[in-house]
Amino acid sequence: MEIVKYVLIGIPALMAIMSGILKLTKSPKVTEPLTKAGVGQFIVVFGIAEIVFALLFLFPATRNIGFVMLVCYFSGALAVDLSHKSTIVAPLMLLSLLFVAQFVSTPAFFF
Repeated sequence: MEIVKYVLIGIPALMAIMSGILKLTKSPKVTEPLTKAGVGQFIVVFGIAEIVFALLFLFPATRNIGFVMLVCYFSGALAVDLSHKSTIVAPLMLLSLLFVAQFVSTPAFFF
């Protein structure tokens, strides 16, 4: 069960870290939609925030705050995608994985 817990925690964290790295390297696949959404000037800030929040989520002592920060971040991404009629699959998938990982890791967080 411990292995499953660490895999469930690692998957969304690594996905967020990779997304943050793509923002920091200003990959055209990432910068174009963000520029169209009107937040192109904040791409580097978003990348740094995403990596920091994911790292907080990886460590047990800071997992709860990392979870809250990642949920807020990806909820904002979901809101931007909804308001610009973009696909909402990525933020919904990450949010779902985050909630499952947090529940498996710390079930008392939800009760």
